[in-house]
Amino acid sequence: MRSIKRRSFLLKMGAGVGLLLPMWRTMIPDVMGQESTRKRIVFYSGAVSSHPNHIPQNNGGAIRLTPSFAPLAPYANEMMHIRGLRAPFNEDLHGPDWLFTAMQGKSSPGGITLDRYIAREIGRSYPVLSLQLALIPCAASVASVSADGKGQIFPAETNPINAYKNTFGSVMVGGGTGVPDPLLQKQLSERRSILDFITDDVKRTQAQLASPERAKLDQYLSSIRDMERELSNLVDSQGNKPSAVCSDVEQPNNPGITSSTNRSDFIDAQVSVAVNALICGMTSVVVLQKNCSATYPGGVGNHTMWHDRVDSKMQTYFQFHTQKIANIRERLGSISEAGGTIADKSLIVYSERCGTTHHNGQNDMFLTTLGSAGGYFRTGTYHDFRNSGRHVSDGFVSIANAMGVKTNSFGEGSKGSLPGLTA
Repeated sequence: MRSIKRRSFLLKMGAGVGLLLPMWRTMIPDVMGQESTRKRIVFYSGAVSSHPNHIPQNNGGAIRLTPSFAPLAPYANEMMHIRGLRAPFNEDLHGPDWLFTAMQGKSSPGGITLDRYIAREIGRSYPVLSLQLALIPCAASVASVSADGKGQIFPAETNPINAYKNTFGSVMVGGGTGVPDPLLQKQLSERRSILDFITDDVKRTQAQLASPERAKLDQYLSSIRDMERELSNLVDSQGNKPSAVCSDVEQPNNPGITSSTNRSDFIDAQVSVAVNALICGMTSVVVLQKNCSATYPGGVGNHTMWHDRVDSKMQTYFQFHTQKIANIRERLGSISEAGGTIADKSLIVYSERCGTTHHNGQNDMFLTTLGSAGGYFRTGTYHDFRNSGRHVSDGFVSIANAMGVKTNSFGEGSKGSLPGLTA
């Protein structure tokens, strides 16, 4: 152990131990001179089709990115694209409602989803088992892509301020359920930080750390303050939360939304809360979902676009979302961890439940991943499983295995992990 003993450190922490302990847990390998084995996973999920002209292409077994995926070009050698998986669950025009269960289930999930399954195996030691944040608010029936079992929908949080309160405020010692919502909104409107409540504890913690670990903690604290500045911009001087979640690309027309104001900053704030929850050790599993495609009234992202396959609009749509994925990767790669960065041990999984072709995509589902999950996957590769009879459930088995969950089956129709993916 290079600096201090863990038990001694914890005994000297004050009332802020609830918030600081998750961050400290991620530093333990650094302090003990060990390589970190902690893994994180992000599911970025949608409900539209991804026309074959827009998804990554096969270049002799390697990946060739299309203009729609151009924002991910800096990370092409960290990507893996899997195409041609079947999802014969609730076969209809728009794909399975509960893709991540890999089971039958139309109005409600037929079983547990992959994110919650992985979280139960690797996430029980964290304050939050997993997060599901909706980038676009939807009616209750489609507000979630996550479930804990048959008929057990795990709800999505549609507001980043609530997500912030429930994730970071909930671990404040002495606060019970965390900082009261009115106080939290007031502190954001006044540009204050949740860290202001534990200033003395932060100073006491920093004093116990050697320089490398103190610098690491400062990275976490700076990341939290940056997130809070983003959230503060969403709250007016009276402390009112925003109600619109529209952007240039995502144009929902749901009953619960009263404004079509461009609020892409709202979506960015959702992403920021998710990334910080992973960085600071609040959780190891996050779902970011945009599951309301059928409600778009017009413009980029509308339903007609998927029928007409208007290339320029599709390209704008996918670039919007692949840029978000690139931002997540950049943030995870900016935080050092024993043996490298957080990104080195992470996995981002992008999918669309309608597959590659509108109305026929269930026979050609795709999974695009970013990251090797600590060297597990052979990245920079393209895998085509069309005509192989392999189901999306097999892809889910491979993802679970990559995250350290040893299983040979998941959902229905699984034949085991997919061949050729591992390093």
